[in-house]
Amino acid sequence: MNESLSKELLVRVVNNNDLTADESYQIFNAILKGELTNGQIASLLTSLKIKGETVEEIAGAA
Repeated sequence: MNESLSKELLVRVVNNNDLTADESYQIFNAILKGELTNGQIASLLTSLKIKGETVEEIAGAA
């Protein structure tokens, strides 16, 4: 995943927007590959918790 896409997806979640299953897969795959900083991971997970995870986001992360 390129850096600009990961930032775009992070901004979307922080701004209380849902991700598609594919987008969720991409960002969680980037986490597993070590492509995101600890701060970015914390921001993503906190934002998901605050807005509430969707079924698509959970399925994409699985």
